[in-house]
Amino acid sequence: MTISSLTRDDETVWYKILFHPNVITAIRLVLLPVIFLCLSFGETRDALVFFLAAEATDILDGYLARRWKIFSEFGALFDSLSDKIFHLPLLFYFLVYPRPDLPHIFLLRDILAQYEGWFVFGIIFAIEALLVLSRTTLLEKWRRGASNKAGVWGKIKTWIQAMAIGGYIIGSVGTVTVAQVLVATAIILGFLSLSSRIRFVRDGR
Repeated sequence: MTISSLTRDDETVWYKILFHPNVITAIRLVLLPVIFLCLSFGETRDALVFFLAAEATDILDGYLARRWKIFSEFGALFDSLSDKIFHLPLLFYFLVYPRPDLPHIFLLRDILAQYEGWFVFGIIFAIEALLVLSRTTLLEKWRRGASNKAGVWGKIKTWIQAMAIGGYIIGSVGTVTVAQVLVATAIILGFLSLSSRIRFVRDGR
């Protein structure tokens, strides 16, 4: 069968396969090593372009899922895990190995300076791990028709993390300072998200 012999229905099927929300989500993970490669060569502008493209997939996959009414537990879990797999290595890179010419996180100095990045990343990682572990119980709640209000703080947290990473990639003193504030904000939102999930699991709302 040649391309010219495809019917409109065939084209629609192939279009939905190529642009399936899960495929779009996977592109985010494919771009992660590309971003690290750009950073390793000091190409921050290219890294920022690829990072913004990756973040755009987070909007596009949700839009396509809603438009084509393609919803699945796997898709929701894959999207959530992809956000974490995409953000955590970048946060680790910028928090644990900060550039010496830029301010330290929370302005800590001396002996604390070499451990502050590990400490902050450890908190972020612990929050994300607990959110992932709580998701199985949440899925069971959603199957029974409970309202999903527990994910609001998590979605905001994810976008705050993205803005923080963008600030780190740009790498000026101003944007890195803003990024540090955003990291602290994301940690607070992470605790709020975890608290919401605990209440949701316990009370179903």
